[in-house]
Amino acid sequence: MSKKFDELDTFINEKQKALVDKLCAMKDKAIEHIDKVAEKMKEALSGALSQLIGLIVAALLKFFNWALGLFGYGMENLEETIVRTKRTLTFMVKHPIDFMAGLFQAVGMGFTQFGDNIQKHLVSGLVMWLTGGMREEPIRLPDKWDLKASSSLSWRCLASAGPISAKSL
Repeated sequence: MSKKFDELDTFINEKQKALVDKLCAMKDKAIEHIDKVAEKMKEALSGALSQLIGLIVAALLKFFNWALGLFGYGMENLEETIVRTKRTLTFMVKHPIDFMAGLFQAVGMGFTQFGDNIQKHLVSGLVMWLTGGMREEPIRLPDKWDLKASSSLSWRCLASAGPISAKSL
């Protein structure tokens, strides 16, 4: 009797192992199928997103054409700008990392150029503030600071003050 129980136990263990193996294989197959379906959905959504962007851009194009027509302007003037905008928006959606890298590079260049020219802008702003109310046309700073430029600036400042008479001195 013990021998029969042992055989039955072995039989059950073998069937259990076979069932576990079969279930694991089915699980792996199901996961592969889910991955394939997810990839197809991703491709479909990507295509749908591109189509949606295309529809939005086409609608905007028609709206701008209509709005410009109201004011008597033609679309030819803005067509190139709109095409470039469409290209940029498409690039932003399809390659967001490259777009952000370019954006950060441009912002960095802007800060660099601002830093390179800050002294020029501050001096120009200060002189405009100090002398701007003296005449209708504001006094311009010379590009090169030498004796001729300094004397010219002085004469322009004096001339903008109006005629000087002996009584006013």
